[in-house]
Amino acid sequence: MSKYNLLQYLDKSNTIIMEQYPIIIIKNALPHNLYEELLNNYPSISDCFKYDSKNHKIMIPNTIYEINCLESFECFSDKFKTFIEFHASENFSNEIVKIFKTFP
Repeated sequence: MSKYNLLQYLDKSNTIIMEQYPIIIIKNALPHNLYEELLNNYPSISDCFKYDSKNHKIMIPNTIYEINCLESFECFSDKFKTFIEFHASENFSNEIVKIFKTFP
């Protein structure tokens, strides 16, 4: 299983709730060093702001900016890109569906 997989420490007996709507709760879902690296390399708002399609010079609170998702993806580190791509994959989606199908 990938070190990026948020389901790697899934314990079905105490982390899946099926009441009202399905919820998965996984404490410490990532290895600590990977979590720290992702946390410390998360891009700042100003890093992502440079991808504003209208090239605004300054950020103004409570203002909508159009930022292309694919273009702004460049402000993430390679590890963060791998993390995002893994969780947006068909394989991960299938894992989630499989988990919920096994519970009544």
